[in-house]
Amino acid sequence: LSANLSAWALGSAPATNTFLNSPSAQESWDLGGEFTMGYSFTPNTNLVVTAVRAGFGDKVSLWTDTGVLLASQNVTSVPGTWVETPMTTPVVLLAGITYRVGVHVNNGTLYWVNNLQATFPNGTINAAYFIDGDTFPDGSDSVEYLVDLRYGTDIGSVPFNPVVSANFTAGAWSGNFTVLQ
Repeated sequence: LSANLSAWALGSAPATNTFLNSPSAQESWDLGGEFTMGYSFTPNTNLVVTAVRAGFGDKVSLWTDTGVLLASQNVTSVPGTWVETPMTTPVVLLAGITYRVGVHVNNGTLYWVNNLQATFPNGTINAAYFIDGDTFPDGSDSVEYLVDLRYGTDIGSVPFNPVVSANFTAGAWSGNFTVLQ
């Protein structure tokens, strides 16, 4: 079995876009317990996430829609107020792939708006989710929690060789590749 390979490079333009445009919370609930809540989204162009934004909680995480954790960033929130925290390492999200973003809270107050926004400047917001604990949110919900991403669209593919791996052996492949730019 072989795999197609790809590489991406970040451009120099700043990341100025967000999904939610900083809405004010319509509702809040002081919660006793540990939860993760958020929403799924699908970009229509490749994105590079440079920061997380949250209106509550202690950590923002980003997953594929199948539950593979891509990034997790601790945050120091001011409950009910948007706070932006730079990502330790930017994350590239590919057009046409669905992802989930979630905010974790442990014995704190949740903040949300009642109407799930359907689009953002470079894609769609699909559905809201929650779960007990600090894990992938997969329980259906109907509100939009105050969790967001700062992103840019200045990203391009980098040519390299080979573009297809050799066959995997025991689940692993090793080999050399050359960046052509």
